[in-house]
Amino acid sequence: MERPRFVTFLGSIDAPLAANAQLLDAHTLYATSLEKQNETAARQILRLLPAAFNFDAAREVFITRSTPELVALMALRDLSARNANTAERKLLDLVEGAISAEQKTNYSKSMLAWRLEQLPKDALLPSTRVTLLELLAQTKLDSETQTALEPILGAYASALANAFAQRTRILREADSSRAIIETTAGTLWRYAPVEITEGVEIQLATLDDADFASELAIRTIQFDTLARIRARLQPRDGRRLVEFWQRTLHPELFEDERLLSRMVEETLALPSFSDEHDTALLDALETSYQRLEPLSRESCEAADLVLPRLAIRSKDAMTAEIDARIATIDAQHKRRLVVKDALQRLRAMIGDLEPATAARLNDALYTTDSLERADVFDRKSLVARIESLADGPGTNAQNNLFSQPPTTAPSAPTPIGGADAKPAPAGQPPADATESPASEQPARTSRGSRGTRRNTGN
Repeated sequence: MERPRFVTFLGSIDAPLAANAQLLDAHTLYATSLEKQNETAARQILRLLPAAFNFDAAREVFITRSTPELVALMALRDLSARNANTAERKLLDLVEGAISAEQKTNYSKSMLAWRLEQLPKDALLPSTRVTLLELLAQTKLDSETQTALEPILGAYASALANAFAQRTRILREADSSRAIIETTAGTLWRYAPVEITEGVEIQLATLDDADFASELAIRTIQFDTLARIRARLQPRDGRRLVEFWQRTLHPELFEDERLLSRMVEETLALPSFSDEHDTALLDALETSYQRLEPLSRESCEAADLVLPRLAIRSKDAMTAEIDARIATIDAQHKRRLVVKDALQRLRAMIGDLEPATAARLNDALYTTDSLERADVFDRKSLVARIESLADGPGTNAQNNLFSQPPTTAPSAPTPIGGADAKPAPAGQPPADATESPASEQPARTSRGSRGTRRNTGN
């Protein structure tokens, strides 16, 4: 941590701390010690760099050369990193000792910001590069609510900072291990006999497993904390935070929920609605939201497996991608039933009192059915694609949620209607737009459904 960043770090915990002479002197000793420890290693790293990387002028990127020179460079880099971590830990222990119990939450938040800056840029999941602290700032909560959330946010910031530090370490160690594996396998090892390439792929896949697991650990912290914060907020504030989170992670999944949100806000703003009507509406919809949000998490987790494939595609990798897409569609189907139910509840409450709003609700219901029909088409195509990859029927993806998609081209959909259309009674579960039986059998998943950051130049 450079001196200016350290001063900023202290000031973000407590303004007077930035001028603490004891801590500033400690940073001077930290920097001097680190410079001495790494002087020889840094010089040798500079000597090795030209032999460890090639510059790809077409893509304007550096490509690693898997040779003993790269292995030596990685070992020196790891040594420098360990020295830095040891010195940094001593410095941070002094900072922790200088702050009060009331400043612990600010310390955790400042550490989180610092760890986020250190995190390597290459991440597969959108949840790895965003924090709930950023999104909470957009909800504009009152000071009383913010104070009530401080214990949750302090624990969250501390856990997430540790998870980021762990991920940084895992990625660094994976780079070193990958250099050893590919150097041992030799230049253009992918052109070697299959008995060699398979063994190398297994070793590299193990590194990818640890990489991806570190992102899943971060995602779990995010989702679990979101649920805790949501439970402490007023319904509208909590729902707004959930919507910010959904738009940040997977905006492509939540078009139907955005429609629902707009219609709720429009309904609440109607002149004909009193405060009592507003309360009754929000109470009726809160049950739907409590059912919806865990399903939204399920949709996000399924979509997280639809990631960039390996540069050299295998049948397993393609099958895994299709499985992930089918699982996402199945999760979306369950969500959409709840969204449609909520829209129908709104439509029943409006009745014929507000024709314009009723018409827009009918449009929203039509759009929801349209999204469902599009998913049915995609799912049928995906199942057919898996069958073609397997050279025959029999994959368990066939037996999932939409087990009997139409075998003929669909006819033009019947419009849901205008303002005079009759909605389903409030509380009645909506009909499945596909009229397909549901099944609890999950779609297949496999390790190949992740992406990779490997340099496939070998």
